Amino acid sequence: MVKFVATSNIPNFASLPSFTDADSQRLQETISKLTGHLPPIAPSAQNTAMTPEDFTEKSRDRYRRYFRRAYYDDLSKLAAMPPNSGRNIAVFRFVCRFGRMVHYGLLSESPLVENMVASCTANGLIAEDGARSVLATISSGLRAPASDSLPDLGVGYS
Repeated sequence: MVKFVATSNIPNFASLPSFTDADSQRLQETISKLTGHLPPIAPSAQNTAMTPEDFTEKSRDRYRRYFRRAYYDDLSKLAAMPPNSGRNIAVFRFVCRFGRMVHYGLLSESPLVENMVASCTANGLIAEDGARSVLATISSGLRAPASDSLPDLGVGYS
């Protein structure tokens, strides 16, 4: 599995697109054909993505605490965005970033959508683009991270 590292200290960074193991394998095969080198050995089975059933209540709480501050910080920043500042793409990026929590059962979809609608009402995006447009952006943002994995919190995060 490919791991990405944020190289910026900007708090509302764009979520990266998902890159599946199948994508990685196709890329490795293509590079192998072009260079004549054998593809690397496939990752071990221990690197498989977690499913919602893999979480204990303690690990759910750890992830909720990990995401909580960023979630509310990003919501308040979105609510304060002025017109012509990229509000629609910010909505999409926010929902992609935190939609992973919905897919892993760490957050219900309803509060996420309600918070996004409230922020978009506050920043004027709903008045400008309409509720249907904003809800479509939220919906597509929820579909995008369906296969994204959660960050590894390691043993030091509590």
